[in-house]
Amino acid sequence: MTDVLEVKHVRVRFRVKSNFQALVQGIEDPFIDAVRDASFAIVEGETFTLVGESGSGKSTLALAVAGLLPAEEGSIRFGGAEVTTMDHTALQAYRKQISFMWQNPVGSLSPRLSVGSLITEPYKIHKLSERDLKA
Repeated sequence: MTDVLEVKHVRVRFRVKSNFQALVQGIEDPFIDAVRDASFAIVEGETFTLVGESGSGKSTLALAVAGLLPAEEGSIRFGGAEVTTMDHTALQAYRKQISFMWQNPVGSLSPRLSVGSLITEPYKIHKLSERDLKA
């Protein structure tokens, strides 16, 4: 089977000090690593779960996989295409093909909606009506 999503050595960093603050405080690296050297592959038909303690970088990594945060280093490939170098139009098309279930299922799953409504909502949002939503 082929990899649908391949993440290799991804690093996501956030600036914690301005250049001026870093200079005054003698800090060489004014960034903090939120994700460092994350790697995994998801094969077609496989369910993947990313678990870890609070603050371990799960959501940050998911945002990088979605192209919503830049990966400082590494590679994110979806269906063979490199996500980290996609332009805006390609990212929009890519995001229609992926979805996440965030770690807080109570906040993600509305008790007012049926399971069918929850599953088909992304297809409706992205106007993918050509699909048989009942199936």
